[in-house]
Amino acid sequence: MSSTTQLHKFTNRYPQVNSQADKISTSAPTLNKQELWLAFHFTQLSLEAAFPKSILQSQPCGIWESSGQRQILTAINHLSKNSGLHTGTKVSEAWVQIPNLNISPREHQTEQTYLDKLEAIALNFSSKVSLHRRHTLLLEIAGSLRLFNGLEKLLLSICNELSVLSKNYSYSVMPTPAASLLCASSNTQSIVFEKHLIYSSISKIPIYYFEYDHKTLQTFERMGISNMRDLLRLPRQGLSKRFGKSLINRIDSLTGESPDPQLFVKPRLYFNSRQDMDDATTNTEQIIQANEFLLKQLESFLTINDCIARLFLWTLHCRTHAQEIIIRPGVICRCASDLSALFDLQLESISLSSSVNSVTLEAREFEDYRPEHYSLFLNNAPKPQNDPQVLIDRLRVRLGHQSVYGLRTVEDYRPEQAWETCEPGDSISGYLPQRKGYPLWILKKAVPLKYNSPNLYFNGLLQLVGQAEHIKFGWWDKYPMNRDYQKATTKDGQLLWVYRDKNKDSWFLHGFFN
Repeated sequence: MSSTTQLHKFTNRYPQVNSQADKISTSAPTLNKQELWLAFHFTQLSLEAAFPKSILQSQPCGIWESSGQRQILTAINHLSKNSGLHTGTKVSEAWVQIPNLNISPREHQTEQTYLDKLEAIALNFSSKVSLHRRHTLLLEIAGSLRLFNGLEKLLLSICNELSVLSKNYSYSVMPTPAASLLCASSNTQSIVFEKHLIYSSISKIPIYYFEYDHKTLQTFERMGISNMRDLLRLPRQGLSKRFGKSLINRIDSLTGESPDPQLFVKPRLYFNSRQDMDDATTNTEQIIQANEFLLKQLESFLTINDCIARLFLWTLHCRTHAQEIIIRPGVICRCASDLSALFDLQLESISLSSSVNSVTLEAREFEDYRPEHYSLFLNNAPKPQNDPQVLIDRLRVRLGHQSVYGLRTVEDYRPEQAWETCEPGDSISGYLPQRKGYPLWILKKAVPLKYNSPNLYFNGLLQLVGQAEHIKFGWWDKYPMNRDYQKATTKDGQLLWVYRDKNKDSWFLHGFFN
């Protein structure tokens, strides 16, 4: 059977492909030398995102939006149309006409989620996928034709995949993205390979579908311009003078005379792998072996996609419950050995109440991999095993994330409020003069001392040493301070840090030097 005969069968099955599809067999070998754009316009996406398929096929349904103080139907299914309903009708009037009408407000977030699913399907057929307004999906497919053995099989494969989510769409194949979007959104479904055929394919499309600002389109309609042929026949100089150069560029993008760069979506990375155990077990060695297999898969995934992940989630599946292990390393972990050491430490610190049947590893929070740039002479390149962050990660796995932190000073002269916890390695938040002679060990709460003027006692008589340092600070907030700090020694030679509260005329112990 010839390729032309096979294509006629394909055309009959999908009547939206016009007679120009006969050129596929002769033109397809040269398509890879130029761009070819496939656009899908989903005509019922608002309804499909809001209602289950069973309800859409068996009951009248509609989507409404607010227009001022009115609620207007903006989308209806075929059963509603067959009952005489049309878009633009008030919801109250629609219910009078169809009492059993199912309606739902338009939810843009739900539609976007639905489009994301369609986008994920499209990414299986092309690496260049773009989302456009009016529920349209655009793919560059010239590079995919050879992989899928021609346009016919490629279209069949995409349609079969999309039919899982939506069967209400029109599509078009054109040499330029703007022309393909225009034809698909207007339900002018064409397959054209040559740029000189674009004009005849788009000439009868109503001007309403031209992707330009609404005010200009209304002006065109008042001028009597009803379709694209009327627009394309107008003098370019006059159009440019009245509507600006941007309109001319937009028209030229239809025919390929002006560049039309597209913003392609980036594939959403997802890694989730499961390893079943041969037998349910509580033996950590067997669990570690299963994890090593998962980590090798993860390492390959991160390398292929040239990315890193910031969060790793292991799930140990038992018969009656699941136990999770979450690790968020501070260093970049792209090797199986790096994560294996952290997982092993975490596994040692938990107790398995029942046997593990399988282990699942999921990676989240992906980022592009940006390797460090070292000197040409690698003698000064840091060594991963000497990276202090590696030690911090292991301590946090063993002791808990909140138990390992850094310290830094803040702009406050009150000793108990002059520091705060932070992420290890974070820089100092503010500048303070160097404080010489302050103890390293400061008590959380100062201890009152026995004072019998002029003697001061703490496990015996204290001897004040040196001059006092006066600190008066915080009079503008809830914690004012007016103190005289001084060193003091015990009878055993221990050096203390004490202060006199001048507001209360009492003495307190605040720290130890040794």
